[in-house]
Amino acid sequence: MKRYILFVFTLSISFGLFTSCRTNPQLLELQTWLSEHSDDEYNRNNFTIKELKNLRDLSISGQKNIHLPESIGELTKLETLSLHENELASLPESIKKLENLENLFLTSNQLKSLPEDIGDLKKLEELSVEDNLLTTLPESIGQLKSLINLDLTMNHITNLPNSFGQLDNLKRLDLNFNQLTDLPKVITQLTNLEYLFFDYNQIEILPESIGQLLGIKALGFSNNQIKSLPESISQLTNLKSLSVANNRLTSLPDSISLLENLEYLDLSGNKISQKEKDKIKKLLPNCTIYY
Repeated sequence: MKRYILFVFTLSISFGLFTSCRTNPQLLELQTWLSEHSDDEYNRNNFTIKELKNLRDLSISGQKNIHLPESIGELTKLETLSLHENELASLPESIKKLENLENLFLTSNQLKSLPEDIGDLKKLEELSVEDNLLTTLPESIGQLKSLINLDLTMNHITNLPNSFGQLDNLKRLDLNFNQLTDLPKVITQLTNLEYLFFDYNQIEILPESIGQLLGIKALGFSNNQIKSLPESISQLTNLKSLSVANNRLTSLPDSISLLENLEYLDLSGNKISQKEKDKIKKLLPNCTIYY
């Protein structure tokens, strides 16, 4: 039997002037009830989520076989919602009503998709859906104009929606351990990106358009199938860290010398000759290089 649970009310919760259920008997009583009673009993009880209308921070973790009620959308003052390791297979549509939500953590669940209206979370700054079962994202994700950090590591994503290029404020994107075979074109529209990670995918070619990411500071493309780097990578003059370990590289373009701020370069696991290594060292004399 599924249960509606608001279970881990700990010091991470802010309820009005209170910081924990331990200091609020009503909140403690509600926590206990929701963790011990069935769906029907929940619907008949005298408690409602409305009584938590001032909740700012809610964390639920390590719970199995749970289902979030639609009424969670009534917690309109929530700023942080953490739902780690709960075996959640879906999110209620009402989550779009959390108009003040800034941080949403959904790590290690069983989500195959995100709600179509997730774009309604206009204040969302950080979204983590690491270690789930996503294959794609809803078009509405492009409406998350406040989004700064997006972690999609360890899913089954094969492509990104066209709207993804509208995430104008995105600074960090993690797509490690997915099933991408190329760098989606929409990525190069994200001109405010500073950190971009695509390790452990199946990417074979990096497009010349990657040179448009002028603000990028760190790039990760380790453990892919890349055979060469585009000449345009020399335009990334703010780049400090580049990891392309365990690919199929045999050389780097001479234009790599223009990356004067590059401090770290990981080329380990590629078939690069000693002659080429010597050349690269001369091109990047101030960079720490790993072979």
